[in-house]
Amino acid sequence: MSCKSKSHLILLVSVLLSFRAFASGEKFSAKVEPIWGLYVIRFDTPDGRIKVFLPKEVNPGTKVSGIMVLEPTGKDDIERQRRKEKLNSYEVELGGNKVQVVDGNFKLSIPSELETVAAYISLKDENKVEQIRVVIPLGKRVETDLVKEPLEQWMYKLPGVGYAGKLVEIEGPFDGDFETTKLKMGDREINWIVESPTGLFFRSPSDITGSTQLELREGDIVIKRRFSNLPVVKIRKGTEKGLSSKQEDSTPIESKSGVSTKPLPLINKSGYTVQIASFRKEDEALELAKSLRAKGIPAFVRQARIKGKGTWYRVRVGEFKTLEEARSYGQYLKEHERGFEFLFVTIND
Repeated sequence: MSCKSKSHLILLVSVLLSFRAFASGEKFSAKVEPIWGLYVIRFDTPDGRIKVFLPKEVNPGTKVSGIMVLEPTGKDDIERQRRKEKLNSYEVELGGNKVQVVDGNFKLSIPSELETVAAYISLKDENKVEQIRVVIPLGKRVETDLVKEPLEQWMYKLPGVGYAGKLVEIEGPFDGDFETTKLKMGDREINWIVESPTGLFFRSPSDITGSTQLELREGDIVIKRRFSNLPVVKIRKGTEKGLSSKQEDSTPIESKSGVSTKPLPLINKSGYTVQIASFRKEDEALELAKSLRAKGIPAFVRQARIKGKGTWYRVRVGEFKTLEEARSYGQYLKEHERGFEFLFVTIND
């Protein structure tokens, strides 16, 4: 394919992606929602909603695994169960792969003969009649397995910090098959959302907080590391903040929405810093700071006594002369380091 033809094809795909879907009737609709490292394909049907989670890296010649979530409509449990059974009779098709709609995990083998830069993912009803389709991009074709050498522990990058209820990524060589992958946090086995040949995403449990252990088993390889699971609490309507296992009574300077909840002076004698988290236990704070320094991030721990709340250990990053410098570095961390969406700028006291 010439460069000119490929450019035209990419333009065509962009145009197609700008539309919600191609439907045979008004009762069905669909939309592709890019979220971080994955796609959520949302099919709305007369019986409820079907959400299909897929990795963004869908490469011809590889396997991928994902998850479906069913949201049947109905005024009571009996009607919702009946509609769920109806949703289970539907079928999703991608690149010739037909997958029965289930409330759980599924896997796909992406045909290597797919030559295009995009493909249709369609929904068929109980009579196997296509009702709607949407377009998702495809990656480069892979002729053989991505990993030819024996797998080793160092190939997998387990994160050291995450937020409860939020997405967490593990980078490494995977086979795209959920049946060969096991994931545990503490003593509990947890489910992942998508798996591709280069990584997987899971949703961190919302009821496990503080320092724990993350364990990945991929085939015969087992990797363990300490993991700080920081809870997210509401500080006002529509706004969340990441904290430690118990909330510290301190006011954030910048909320998730980017609106200041407490104004800071542009110049302060003691300077400014970026706060990542706050812990009751010193060892948890030190462990997080150590993992950040190992990535080249200048993290340190500052002890603070809060009236009526006791002693807290704050994990902070950098020392800056001006507020603008601190904000710029905080924005850099948000854009380049996953898991830092709830950091905020504060005075370096």
